Amino acid sequence: MKSKLATIAVLASIACSGLPLQASPSLAELKARSKSAGFIATLQCHLNKGLISEARAQKILVKWLTDEPQYRDGAAWVKHTKAGNDAIQAVLPYFTADCKEVPKNMGELLYPFLTQ
Repeated sequence: MKSKLATIAVLASIACSGLPLQASPSLAELKARSKSAGFIATLQCHLNKGLISEARAQKILVKWLTDEPQYRDGAAWVKHTKAGNDAIQAVLPYFTADCKEVPKNMGELLYPFLTQ
């Protein structure tokens, strides 16, 4: 009986070892994602309205990430994941025509995407 139990335990551990482990983002990660999404959404708004060029937006983003390196992982998440891109698309319609007024409920709009 003990050998059967040991065999089952080994098989179960082998079967479970192939499953991906999805950890929830930490509070620091959520903050970095949120700040980065807001910043990049604002840049995207300016780009969409023709208020700045792509080159200028890139320079602004690089300068911001140089000055605020704690947001680099958040910016990478925004740029390289579907959830990050979806977050930007979700908030863009709520900016004013001059992109100076950000959505008052931006946190609520972003939250479902930030946790993915």
